Amino acid sequence: LALYKDGNFDLWNPRTGTGGRIAISDLTQVPNLYEFSPDGHWLLLAQIQTASAADPTVVELKTHKFVDSLRGHTGTVLGMAFSRDGKKVVTACEDGKVRVFSVGDWKLLVTLSGHQGPVHRAEFSPNGEWIASAGEDQTVRVWSAEDGSLLQTLSESQEPLLNVAFAPDSSFIVASSEKIVLSWQRQRGN
Repeated sequence: LALYKDGNFDLWNPRTGTGGRIAISDLTQVPNLYEFSPDGHWLLLAQIQTASAADPTVVELKTHKFVDSLRGHTGTVLGMAFSRDGKKVVTACEDGKVRVFSVGDWKLLVTLSGHQGPVHRAEFSPNGEWIASAGEDQTVRVWSAEDGSLLQTLSESQEPLLNVAFAPDSSFIVASSEKIVLSWQRQRGN
């Protein structure tokens, strides 16, 4: 678990009860969105108050320094997630697009277009095969993580969707709005 406060990230491992603090001295404004890589090597920062760029910033945790950014966003990034193997990052953006980047060189691999309005969250499936994205257009879209092709559009919601997640075995997708939670069972082959 991580919490940002007063220029520091306080970390706590609920399994071991241990924690620590990371200070990023170059960070002078509050990040409203942040994501740690599964291996603890990288920290992504977005929605940095008063920052002019929409692109998330990459921090190498070993040095506590800014090393790159995830370039190409034309709106505010609303969600970020690493793949479970830590090799890719997906971003959900106010511009209606989902972008996939490679970790380490931070190159844009593919831009996923199809949502009609802001995308609030995008997430890799635990098995790494799919990406699900949830948007204000009241849909969840399921994409191939390999080539970015659209596999399925789930449109049963009557409200903008703010969150999306896969079950641990990737067999279900769950999405939520401010008032409802929807669940879909994944079909074999999709």
